[in-house]
Amino acid sequence: MRLPRAFSWLVLCPGEYEAVGNELGVPPDGGEWEVDRVRECITALGLASGLSTSDGLRLLAFPSRSAARVWVDANHVSAAATLYMPYRAVPRVAWTAFRALGSNRWTSRALPSVALDRARAELVTLLSGLLGGSVTGVSISCGTPGPERKIVLQVQAGGRKLGFVKVADDEIPKKLIQNEHRMLLHGAALGLPGIPRVLFQHAVRETLMLGLGPIEGSQCPPRLLPCVRQILEGLATGAHDRFEDTDVYARIAAAAAHDDRLMAIWMPFRVTQRNRLVHCATVHGDCAPWNIRIADDTATLLDWEYGVARGFAGIDAAHFLLTYHLLRQGPKVGKGHAWLESIWDDIQSMRAHDVAQSADGLLFVLRSALLFDIAGAALVSGGRHSHITKRRFELYDILAAYETA
Repeated sequence: MRLPRAFSWLVLCPGEYEAVGNELGVPPDGGEWEVDRVRECITALGLASGLSTSDGLRLLAFPSRSAARVWVDANHVSAAATLYMPYRAVPRVAWTAFRALGSNRWTSRALPSVALDRARAELVTLLSGLLGGSVTGVSISCGTPGPERKIVLQVQAGGRKLGFVKVADDEIPKKLIQNEHRMLLHGAALGLPGIPRVLFQHAVRETLMLGLGPIEGSQCPPRLLPCVRQILEGLATGAHDRFEDTDVYARIAAAAAHDDRLMAIWMPFRVTQRNRLVHCATVHGDCAPWNIRIADDTATLLDWEYGVARGFAGIDAAHFLLTYHLLRQGPKVGKGHAWLESIWDDIQSMRAHDVAQSADGLLFVLRSALLFDIAGAALVSGGRHSHITKRRFELYDILAAYETA
């Protein structure tokens, strides 16, 4: 387990980040430090496990100090439900039990924690100024390990959520946050539905922060609910464009230039499809159940880091339908004609997805979505293919065989 530099910056407070960096040196492997080194640094600076003083901040670690996915403010445990939403059953049960124990004054003492003297927490003062309210609590989601890793803060003012703050201090996550900022401003300017509200973008030394308004709701189930369909339909415009002139095409081409395996499948696809007309749309880029919150039959799409302004309709719907099945069943799911027909029915039923009204159009949308996903991963992975990316390559080959059959 490794912890990102941004986490250490938060626990140690921004004023001490440079000194900590000098002590720990340059972090290896994608800009992250070994957790043991971080813990030693925390100890050296006077942070200790256990109960804090009355004017301090106490962060509970889930599932443990050495492998924490979340650090929850002990005074705001009940409000942390939306900060971390595990998708698998066992982590969901463990997270629910953790929050139940943490909400009780006595049982919470048994949970792993760190205590932070409020006098040292410049972070609290900084966030209070940026959010325009008196911050009383901060909980931290450490994010998914990898080169694109960033952390997310949930900021409280008493019993009220002030919002969420994304934090990054390495180049790849910074670029992702900057792109999300552009996409959210683009969506707000167009009056697009299901868009989180931007509060601020702010830099402190090497660290970049993006503040978003409060987001409520439960995680979306693995099916295209009517409210999700409505959002995706609303992202489309009335215009058409050539595939070659879209940002989807541009991203795939840029990534393929540095990835031989991607280039091998992109070249023949590009030759045959570059002049195809597509229905213009803003594309979220990572539209999956875990990036959607549902509240009162209304959907909000989170994490616009991989979005593009000049995309086309069908990409997000295809990503939603493909990603869940890939994770659960693997690429061989693509060999089932019934599965392909069910996806076709889902996409056909959505307005503005006219490009998928034929079998040929459906295969174009599905293969474009897979190429777009592979390209997005390639641009942040430095050429290393993850398990899910390898599955996307395999599924692409299966879908390509349909076209030649």
